[in-house]
Amino acid sequence: MTSTSMRTSTRNLLWEAYETSRDNRRLSHSWEGDRYVPATWDDWRSAAERAALGLRRRGVQPGMRVAAVLTNSFDVSAGVFATWLAGATLLSLPTPHRGQLPDDYVAQLRQICVSTDAQLLLLERRFLELPGSEALGVPLESFDALYADGPFDPTPPADDEVAFVQFSSGSTGEPVGCMLTMGAIAEQERMIAERVAVDEDAVGVMWLPLSHDLGLFGGLLLNWVTGMQGTLGTPERFLQQPGTWFDDCARFGAQLTMGPSFALALATKRARTRPPCGRIPLRTFVLGGERIEWTTLLEADEVLGPHGVSLATMLPGYGLAEAALGVTMKRPDGIPPRMCSLDANALYRGELVPVPAEADGACALVSCGPPMQGVSVRIDGPDPVGQVHVRSPSLTAGFLGPGAAARAPIADGELATGDLGFLHDDELHIVARIDDVIVTGGRNVFARDAEVLVERCDGVRRGCAALLDLPGARGTRLLLALETRAELSAADAAALAREAAAATYRAVGLRVDECAFFAPGTLPKTPSGKTQRFRCRALLQADADAIVERVTLQ
Repeated sequence: MTSTSMRTSTRNLLWEAYETSRDNRRLSHSWEGDRYVPATWDDWRSAAERAALGLRRRGVQPGMRVAAVLTNSFDVSAGVFATWLAGATLLSLPTPHRGQLPDDYVAQLRQICVSTDAQLLLLERRFLELPGSEALGVPLESFDALYADGPFDPTPPADDEVAFVQFSSGSTGEPVGCMLTMGAIAEQERMIAERVAVDEDAVGVMWLPLSHDLGLFGGLLLNWVTGMQGTLGTPERFLQQPGTWFDDCARFGAQLTMGPSFALALATKRARTRPPCGRIPLRTFVLGGERIEWTTLLEADEVLGPHGVSLATMLPGYGLAEAALGVTMKRPDGIPPRMCSLDANALYRGELVPVPAEADGACALVSCGPPMQGVSVRIDGPDPVGQVHVRSPSLTAGFLGPGAAARAPIADGELATGDLGFLHDDELHIVARIDDVIVTGGRNVFARDAEVLVERCDGVRRGCAALLDLPGARGTRLLLALETRAELSAADAAALAREAAAATYRAVGLRVDECAFFAPGTLPKTPSGKTQRFRCRALLQADADAIVERVTLQ
């Protein structure tokens, strides 16, 4: 049923791949239940066409908006391309964040669907019972119910038309939709394919959610445009059993995989007691999604290096939803990533002062590599450290949704990212989010510098520490929000609070006023694992039930 011609003049990378014969190449495509369900590349393309026909029969026409919660299944993978083949704009809605109540999540979906004038909402069948169409204000349909048979003529959006709206992960505020044209998406895929240097003979393994930019653009769409063999796991399976990530890489012979720094730390910890089930022929390991910690890379190299996951395979990168995904990335040259060891106090003043890595007050910052092809990066301001500004052929065309009015427009084709960083030898180093800078006593302090050390305290879960400034009766209070691996007695909580406060002081020279302990699994985080600081602040000020212990330190 594959069409060999299109009514549109679009001939970008995605649609060239659509019209390319893949010789029925096998894809171990997706995790369903308790096993991987195999499919071929042509199965994927045919399913996308049949689902697109189903969308047409439900009244979806070119230019309409179709909302979807993109979970990791074969039907969802087909539904992404089906929406475009039908000519519609795909709105990728947030998945539930950690600790979010079902009613709050339904209200969030409704707000986005109504404000964006979505005509249809697609969900996996297992989620249809959560909301009703009346509650969401838009008709609902399951991805697997779309399939229909008959002749089909694809009409994907032209390169200058908005094809995708990617809602932010919500780490610093309510999600906002970044509108991406079809041309911007194709340019991003071209840049990624060029930088990671993969082709149809490559093998990739991924578990990141398709609702996340690294999962969709760095994983699924890269699979589509290159024709490589791809295996798609689920974030739920990884979080329950972190060892499955590299077990799958060994099982399928992965040459390419990707993930955030916190996930690598979890997998490394698991591998200390249960190593991967075999040798991994890894060539390219893309790291992104958050500030990448040098200690995490060193530990992974020590534990997983003998199994194929070494420093030489790691490609740290920097990206954001407003640029589709990638802005900079290390080249796959077999050389370990670079690291700059700098004096933290000088860094807070915007200065770059090299110090030995073992020196007191040293801050190790990993290079995120040079800009990708066609991208330029500028550091704004008079000091070496400043806000990162980006020009890219894959920048957003604007913002959509309830929070769009609050976003600053892109000025003269340049995006102010909200991230602080510096360039060294033309490679970008990220220091912190501007929102994560704590101003105290005339100093700028980067919260993440303290959190890295706090997370090394025995009992604190990796990626589950947040240093926050809260208003108080006597001025700003500093508070540590922590999630532990197990329940603690009041005495143990007090001892851990003192240890964490001491680690904070060693790292950034600040005294913590209070420690709050969250119940396991309740510290607010985005689906990709970033701490939601604004939600942490709200819960702490409300003294929510999720907080099981509070320890005053001063």
